[in-house]
Amino acid sequence: MFEIKEREGLARIGKFRVNGKTLETPTIFVVYNPNIPTVKPEEIKKLGLPLITSSYILWKTRKEEVEKKGLHNFLNFDGVVMTDSGAFQAFQYGDVDLTNESVIEFQKRIGSDIGVILDLIVGMEEDVEKARGMVEETIRRARELFELGKGKTLWAGPIQGGKHTELIKLCAREMEKMDFDLFCIGSVVPALDNYWFDIVVNQILTAKQHLPFNKPVHLFGAGHPIIFSLAVLLGIDLFDSAYYALAAKRGKYLLQSGQVLDVSSMSDVACTCPICTSHSIKEFGEKELALHNLHVIAEEMKTIKQAIREERLWELVEQRIRAHPSMVKAYVELRNYKKFLDKFEPASRKRGTFYFDRLSEIRPVFRVAASRLKRVESKKKFRWLRWDVPAELKHTYPFGQTVFPHTMIGKDDEAKAISQTEARNIVVKIVQYQYGIDTTSILNSEDVNVEISKSTGRIRRVYKSSKLLGTIRAQDGLFIPTLEFFKLTKELFNNTYSIWVDKEAEEFVKSGRNVFAKFVVKASSNIRVGDEVMVLNKNDELIACGTALMTPLEMSQFKRGAAVNVRDYLHKDRAS
Repeated sequence: MFEIKEREGLARIGKFRVNGKTLETPTIFVVYNPNIPTVKPEEIKKLGLPLITSSYILWKTRKEEVEKKGLHNFLNFDGVVMTDSGAFQAFQYGDVDLTNESVIEFQKRIGSDIGVILDLIVGMEEDVEKARGMVEETIRRARELFELGKGKTLWAGPIQGGKHTELIKLCAREMEKMDFDLFCIGSVVPALDNYWFDIVVNQILTAKQHLPFNKPVHLFGAGHPIIFSLAVLLGIDLFDSAYYALAAKRGKYLLQSGQVLDVSSMSDVACTCPICTSHSIKEFGEKELALHNLHVIAEEMKTIKQAIREERLWELVEQRIRAHPSMVKAYVELRNYKKFLDKFEPASRKRGTFYFDRLSEIRPVFRVAASRLKRVESKKKFRWLRWDVPAELKHTYPFGQTVFPHTMIGKDDEAKAISQTEARNIVVKIVQYQYGIDTTSILNSEDVNVEISKSTGRIRRVYKSSKLLGTIRAQDGLFIPTLEFFKLTKELFNNTYSIWVDKEAEEFVKSGRNVFAKFVVKASSNIRVGDEVMVLNKNDELIACGTALMTPLEMSQFKRGAAVNVRDYLHKDRAS
C-alpha cells in the first residue's frame, strides 16, 4: 500500500496506493468546499493534486445529491478524494449534529477514498486533564470504526493532544495498535495560525517516534509553504489546507520562499506560474490569487521532491527557515530530538555537504561524524569544524566532501605518492571509522596489496593474495567491501552491521537477488541507510553483502520494497 521510492533521512518520496489510484508523496490535499467553489475540481486536477472536502458540509447541505451520485461524480473528480469528518467545524463553531457512527457510515456510503473518524481537536488553551479526556474519547471513537467495519474506504487514525506531548504519545501508541491505513497529526492549526512552529515540531516528532514507518503520516491543516520543507524533513508525507483560498480572500500573494505579499501593494507579478504570465497584477482578483497560490504550493512540493532526490533537503530547509524568525526557533528545537533524528542519517550522500553557519551543526551529519571519530586513533590530524580528524580520513565522507564558507582543508596541489604501508594504514583507519572494528591484523600484512591511482594518488582497490577485499569509492572515500572481506572479518563484527533473512529468500539472495523487507528476520540496530552490510541466513552463515536501503525499524515493518541492494553473493561464480 505504501512504498518508499527515494529518501533523505525521515523524508521520503513514496507511492501510496489508494483504491486503484496512486499518490506520490509528499503532496497536499486541496480543501474544496462545493458551496464556495473558489477553484474548480478540474483546476485542482490539472495541478496533479488530490482533493479533500468536509463530509459534514456535504451531509448538511448536499446530502441527497452526493449520496445519489457518489462522491467522485458529484465533484466531477476522478482523482483521490479524502473526506474530513466535521471535527474542524466542531472545533470552530461547537458541536456538530452528527455522531461518530453516522459520520463513518456516510463517508463509506458516498465512496470516500480516505475517511476520518469524528475526532476531537485539542486547542492550545486546554489544560492537561480536559485534553486527556478529549484524547481518550478520540481513541474510543477510533475503536468504534473497527466495530462498524472499514468498508472500501481507507481510514486515517487521528493523533490528538494539542501542546501536551505526553498525550500525543498516548494517542499515537493507541492508534498504532489499530488497523489504520495512514495517520493524521491534528491540533496543529492554532499553533500554525500563531506561527508557533516550535510547538508544531514537537507535535510532529513526538508522534513520529511512536507511529509505524510503513504508513503515511498526514499533517492536518498545514498549507503555508513556509512549513512544508521542514515538515517533510521530519517525516510528514501528506498535507491538507484551505490556506490558498483563505489567503486569496485576504488579498495575499504567496511565494515559494514562504513570504506572503499584499497584492494591493504590488506593482508587478513576482513569479512565472501560468496565472502570473497571463495576467497583470491589476487583473488579480480572488480567483486568480487562489490559483496562483495553488501553483506556488504545487511548485514547492516539486522543489522538495527534487531536494530529496538530490539529498539536499536539509540545505533547502536551512534556506526556508530564514523567511521568519519563528522558523529559526522551530529549527533549533530539533536539538531536543537529536538521538531520534541521528538514526535516520545516511552513511553517505551523493553530493558534498554545505555548511552555512552554526545552525548547520544542528544537522545529524555533523553529530554522527563526530561520534564515529571516537572509534579512530591517529597521530596526525587536521581541524574540521570543532573536531580533530585523523589525516587518514581526509578524503572520507563527510570530512572531504563538506563545502564551507572558507577553505578548511585545502586542495592537494599534486598527487602525492604513498607507500603500501601508508596505504594499508589508511584503509585500516577508514574501516575503523565506518565499522568500529580493528582490522590491522588482516589488512596490515605483506600479502595485502593496495592499488593506487597514478593520476590522483588515491587508493582504488584492496587485494589480499590476489582476492579483491574491496574498493575505496571515489565519491565519498568510503570502503566498499566484498564478500571476501566479510568472510575474513565476520567474527570481529560481533553481529553488528548484519541482517538475517528467512529460508524462503536464502537461495535467491545467494544468487544475487536483492533482499526484500518482507524476508528480513532481524537486523542489527546500528545499521544506517547506505551502510555496507552482511546478509546472513538463519544459521548465521554469510551468504551475501550489499547496501542497506532501509533502517532496521523499516525492515521490520515494511512488506514492500528492497531492504538491501546486494553487491556480492555466495554463488557469484555460478552461471546465471
